[in-house]
Amino acid sequence: MYDSKKLKCFDVIQEAGEIMFVPSGWHHQVWNLEDTISINHNWINGCNITNVWYALKKELRSVMKEVDDCKDMKNWNEHCQLMLKTSYGMDYKQFLEFISFIAKNRLHAMIKKSQVISFNKYHFGHNHCLFDLRTLKVILENIIIDAQDLSVYNLMCKNDEARILLKNIASFLNSCNIENAVFR
Repeated sequence: MYDSKKLKCFDVIQEAGEIMFVPSGWHHQVWNLEDTISINHNWINGCNITNVWYALKKELRSVMKEVDDCKDMKNWNEHCQLMLKTSYGMDYKQFLEFISFIAKNRLHAMIKKSQVISFNKYHFGHNHCLFDLRTLKVILENIIIDAQDLSVYNLMCKNDEARILLKNIASFLNSCNIENAVFR
């Protein structure tokens, strides 16, 4: 059972023209008081990127298990990545490119003490960038280990980009003395 004294609940009446963002993983219930149009998006963000990574990782293992009888085939790992891309919508290389783009933008903004602006209008603050960098650091550590274990690291990193980026993130976080800080 949940301790009702520790639970937080928000009752919101949303007026015409207003929007509401509900973070990934938050339980919510909607009660429409009038006829309403609801637009829902399943976004990838700093709060759920770890779930996306674990799902991608799980899907690759599922693909590899399905075609395990062909493991001796030339370029088997490349074929598994292609099947992963077909079934999941992206492969390890694309996922790494995606998170690298985000990490590099956050690092650049933090080092230059400038704002990250997304879609020419959304401004991400200092703590948002730090949260994303800490999350991406953990994911990069996991990707590197997993890709090496599955012998796919060289398929996604021709010039060791993942380790270089991880080193840059760790160095920055360490310089801020917040690498292991807990955000509440």
